[in-house]
Amino acid sequence: MINQKIVLSTTYWYEELGREQEHKEISDLTIVSRDEQLNPLSFFYDNKWDLKSYSKQSKKSIINFSRLDSKLIRDAKIIIYMVLMYGRSRFGRQLDAKTIIAQYYNNCVVPISKWIEKRDITFSLFFQNPDNSFQFVKEHVHTNIQHILPFFKIFANIKNEHFYFSVNISKDTIKLLSEIRTVKEQSKKQTPIIPTRILSNALKSRWEHIDFIQDYVGNICDFIQDYMRIKNYHGKTTPLFLSAVSKASLDELVVKYELKNKIDFSSFIVKLQSTCINLIHAYSGMRFQEAYSLNVNSFETTKEHCILHGYTTKLEGSQKKTYWITSDKIEAVFKILKTINKSMASELALADDELPLFTTTLLISNPKYKQGITPQLSPNNELEIESKLITIQEADLKELEAIEPFRDWREEKKFAIGSNWHFASHQYRRSLAVYSMQSGIVDIGSLKMQLKHLFQEMSMYYAKGSGHSSNILYEKELVKNFKKTGYELQSLEYIRDVIFSDSELLGTHGKYVEENKKNIAYNMKEYILNDRKKTLTMFKNGDIAYKNTALGGCVSVELCDSYLTNSLVACINCDSGIIKKEKLNNIINKQSSFIEKLNPDSVEYRTEKEELEILIKHNKRITGEQN
Repeated sequence: MINQKIVLSTTYWYEELGREQEHKEISDLTIVSRDEQLNPLSFFYDNKWDLKSYSKQSKKSIINFSRLDSKLIRDAKIIIYMVLMYGRSRFGRQLDAKTIIAQYYNNCVVPISKWIEKRDITFSLFFQNPDNSFQFVKEHVHTNIQHILPFFKIFANIKNEHFYFSVNISKDTIKLLSEIRTVKEQSKKQTPIIPTRILSNALKSRWEHIDFIQDYVGNICDFIQDYMRIKNYHGKTTPLFLSAVSKASLDELVVKYELKNKIDFSSFIVKLQSTCINLIHAYSGMRFQEAYSLNVNSFETTKEHCILHGYTTKLEGSQKKTYWITSDKIEAVFKILKTINKSMASELALADDELPLFTTTLLISNPKYKQGITPQLSPNNELEIESKLITIQEADLKELEAIEPFRDWREEKKFAIGSNWHFASHQYRRSLAVYSMQSGIVDIGSLKMQLKHLFQEMSMYYAKGSGHSSNILYEKELVKNFKKTGYELQSLEYIRDVIFSDSELLGTHGKYVEENKKNIAYNMKEYILNDRKKTLTMFKNGDIAYKNTALGGCVSVELCDSYLTNSLVACINCDSGIIKKEKLNNIINKQSSFIEKLNPDSVEYRTEKEELEILIKHNKRITGEQN
């Protein structure tokens, strides 16, 4: 079996290695990384740590400690080892090694090392003396230091006997870093939508290529089998190439795409793949990595929808199987790629669900190639689109200005009139969000489901400016399905997390469900066949909604004032609240840890302590303990 790298979720360092080594003494022979066969790749004493097993981008997986002053290397290794062990995203997910290297090593450890080297101090003195960290931040205001604050926070919470630094970061430093981050966030430019004229022209041109090529798919496969496997890499047109073209009846295709030799033909397949991935992005809103997770069997037509089955890591931090609504037109893309891929990978004998939708053309010349068969595609290295169709015009700029009027589009060179539009996968996500919302028939909840956002606020951010956008020729059936699927997914989450929850449900709505669950247990078949439909109808009619909360869940269809103020205790007595014991205990523990870091004389401390006391009191009441 060939591992399709992008389908497999990242192996997080803590899960694979950190958990077993967390409280073991760190020595030169401490294993820092292993390969896929669990053989050691790097040890602590190495000055280059290879973390490719824990990163989606193996080419950027090396930490080179030799860049640092020799006196600082061991401390730097301890610091990065602890980031690997305890580093988490703001959503609580373990960090990919690529993130640790780019954000915490390159943008934190390296500049701090250079700063303390000039002053002839150690990491210990840097962390211990708050004046040092404050001065460092002041001197690096205009550099890429937005990750310094979460970097400091990692060490502020570490309780490991092998972490020998005393971290003392002042409130002034935290305040300054927060202000810097706010300014950078406000100035950050949002991914542009693709102007409607350019998007329409690009889609039309791509479908023209697909319509033309699908008539030649069988011939292309014959050509690959009969000629492309021959070890002949002459750059010039050869009689053998022309003879094989004629034999496969590909003369018209070769002329249209100006193919002169084997190299041209392989390049043509890569450009075809890029055209296809652009169409998938445009008709689904998938992220680039999510599109890579597709295999040749990922397209499905049901009675109501056309669906793409794939994987996302954005919802829960680890690989999660999910699906996207798409257009029935995308089926043609799958048929073309499936047929060609099976021809290229014929000697690997892969099942369809093991064969990536995007498969490297290296298999043409090396049929037994096994070192990761998913290629790296560029959205702009696609089959030719006539330049004038995607050249930026005055009307295109005005459209961008109408959507984001406070951005100086005309000062950015890449949006200069007369320049060709440069496509990127995230542009399709934002364009789909804006144009779908502009259609008036897609709600923000459905859009959140389609784009696989953690929060509705992110979907709102993507859809910003939709009121000023022009109409686009996205299929009405596609955006209608977004809306329908949003209700469906929301109801399924409710059924899974609430009705079929293994936890005892508390809270007003939770207790109501618990009473009704007793009846479900006796007649599961009737519930699945009948009540499930009633539940879905309630979601469609707006009688009920559902979202996960820190304490369990909420079924309110109204906006929540307490949610906006981050108050948790309001959920306890709310008619729409669902409380789960394990989540309540988790919140109490986190709230207790949080309060320990506050000044006991502050208003914040008193407010947070009052919330904690209410949570503890409620927890005792539901567990039957005495106050």
